[in-house]
Amino acid sequence: MTKKNKIESKAGKGGRTSALGRAASEATPAEARYPMFPEEGSYTAKFLGARQSSNVGTGDWCAVEFECTGKNKSLKKRTILFSTGTKSLAMTAPRVKSLAMALLGVTDKDEYNEVDPSGHFIDALTGVEDPKPKMLKLAEKQIGKEITVEISRGKERDDGDWYRNATFSPLEVEEADEDEDEHGDSAAHHDSTHKH
Repeated sequence: MTKKNKIESKAGKGGRTSALGRAASEATPAEARYPMFPEEGSYTAKFLGARQSSNVGTGDWCAVEFECTGKNKSLKKRTILFSTGTKSLAMTAPRVKSLAMALLGVTDKDEYNEVDPSGHFIDALTGVEDPKPKMLKLAEKQIGKEITVEISRGKERDDGDWYRNATFSPLEVEEADEDEDEHGDSAAHHDSTHKH
């Protein structure tokens, strides 16, 4: 004879709530996300979007999602998490700005700041509520754009894994760097000026 499943709880007066109950009442339900990038290195990936999440105990987060392409296509979809709590902003802000710059194809900070001097594009890009409509349209145009994602090893986590630090660059810059010869001339320039 099998025992029926049941909740193993004793009825009481119901006056106090447990720490779990209080935390869960304030939490955003867990959302499915793609796995993290598996190791340090450079990846080519399409930007799929981002969303904000806030949970008691873990703080505020931004999950940025990508689909790997090129030689890493078999990794499929991956996530990078950025802590957006006040204590983490000094580390997170430069990394998120590199994402915004890479998606817009900009490598110069001053050139980027002409487009987004107040951070409204970054808000729209990372899923902050109530972004400026013009910046939301610009952010939506970045979906599917291919960029380079550079993953480096951060601190060790309590569970034995490690935090992923990510920086980003426009794909075009990376490809152009590979084509330069030892004199700093691009391969295209070399071919057009020298007959073989």
